[in-house]
Amino acid sequence: MPRTPVVFVPGLAGSFNLTVLLDWRGPTLSGWDFPPFVDQGKIFLDTFKRAGYTRDLDLFWAFYDWRKSVADNATNYLIPWIDRARSRSGRSKVILVGYSMGGLVSRSYIQSDAYAARNDVERLITLGTPHRGALNSLEQLVNGVQKGPWPFRVSLTGFARSLPASYQLLPEYACLESASGLVKTTETTVPELSTALTDR
Repeated sequence: MPRTPVVFVPGLAGSFNLTVLLDWRGPTLSGWDFPPFVDQGKIFLDTFKRAGYTRDLDLFWAFYDWRKSVADNATNYLIPWIDRARSRSGRSKVILVGYSMGGLVSRSYIQSDAYAARNDVERLITLGTPHRGALNSLEQLVNGVQKGPWPFRVSLTGFARSLPASYQLLPEYACLESASGLVKTTETTVPELSTALTDR
């Protein structure tokens, strides 16, 4: 009997499909791969292969459009990846392994009405997932994002501020200093944060 398939859900920017990321194509499972020059997913893939897993038989990579909200990715990408894993493995359930933001996408699915109706996950494992948010996201949204060596630095601030996912990574805990002590981002006004995108 084949073992329960593992569906690995990578973190922020851990998926690459140029036609989807340029908005030339809607949600699809084809054409995805690891991003160039990023080893995050490849290290996990090699580890699973050494443990005896075979890609597209009992190991699946649930690539997704990390620019979108975690709920959208759970619906438009994770559910179809789970369906593919179940179909190809012949098993009724999968093990989800979510890395970083992939853990949030996975948790969003587990907490959804769709999962309650399907009940197709045997176990959820999250690795390095910011379940309560990430201070880095707040810092980048407020202060901006600059990449590259000086004098060739490129500002990615506008791009970062346009992503629903960036706002979903905001800390849910008190992390901002105020006259009355530490407060949450929802308890004060924070410059540069779009209140339209902060809804979780």
